[in-house]
Amino acid sequence: MNIKELKERFNLTGTLDITYCGSGDSGCVDDIQDIENVEAREALEQWAYDQLEEKYGGWEINDGSQGAFSIDFDAGTLKWNHGENHIETIESNLDEQF
Repeated sequence: MNIKELKERFNLTGTLDITYCGSGDSGCVDDIQDIENVEAREALEQWAYDQLEEKYGGWEINDGSQGAFSIDFDAGTLKWNHGENHIETIESNLDEQF
């Protein structure tokens, strides 16, 4: 189900934020603000997981990632802030004669 269909099905209005994070081979949607309807909350959570898998498959693996969706149902806009975590290793080698 896409976001427009969710809006219509659950009569969603205003702005909604959904946050998520993942690492170590597991991840979760952390928070869906101001949604008391359990069915709507579950549908929005599934939508978020579907988006993550479609655009950032493996978002929860190794160092993982985190981010947030900000949905303005009245304006019909979606902003998505996604950050990926990477360990950086900088090596240097020194060869000397003595």
